[in-house]
Amino acid sequence: MDALVGLIDHLSHLLERVETEVIPMLANLQTIAPDIHDMLDLIQELVDMLGKLPGMGRIKRRADEQQAELEKRPRPSTLGCSRSSGAGPLRQRVTPRTHSTHQLARRRPSA
Repeated sequence: MDALVGLIDHLSHLLERVETEVIPMLANLQTIAPDIHDMLDLIQELVDMLGKLPGMGRIKRRADEQQAELEKRPRPSTLGCSRSSGAGPLRQRVTPRTHSTHQLARRRPSA
């Protein structure tokens, strides 16, 4: 009963915080979505341009081989997780990357 009284006492403060912090943040999310789509389009264009560079086929094959090796390795079990695979529904929907810009930057010869 004391917990219920304490909850009711904090309810006005909680409602005030939701109105002043959460609701304005949700309104900002509507303006962020188009920017994210523009960024994804730009990234796709960059990936297409990188794919046309000489030697990228070899780098892509090497990255694919490394990705295949990583996928073959057993994943460590997650504590408190009932699934043994560790791959949730979000992970299954994501298209696997064939290469990353970080991997490409590491392989770039120094001048």
